[in-house]
Amino acid sequence: MEINDNQYMVDIGMDIKKQDKLIFDINLNLQNDDELHISTEQIWCSWFPLSDEIIKIFKEAVNGILLGNYRIREFKRFGETKKSYLEKLANGKWEIVYKYHHKITFPFLKYQEVITRNG
Repeated sequence: MEINDNQYMVDIGMDIKKQDKLIFDINLNLQNDDELHISTEQIWCSWFPLSDEIIKIFKEAVNGILLGNYRIREFKRFGETKKSYLEKLANGKWEIVYKYHHKITFPFLKYQEVITRNG
């Protein structure tokens, strides 16, 4: 892990590089004193303003991604990601924790679903 405390618009950040048992890079950061962010190549999640509940959601998401209890579901068209969801496994079913829209999507078009899950 690498701590970054000298970035534009980021109060503090941490890069966790792809390694054994981690199949993708992750960036965690705090911005503007009250925004928590998780970003990977597939998704960018942000929660604000800071509260006890937001901190709990963020910690659960980070741990879930690292342990493989969370997954990223991407919707692609012609190889380009249009939207992605961060999902957690709860009671045997996947629940959406965060939705990230990269581009405008249309419900009548077909999208390729790609699942990325650590572990």
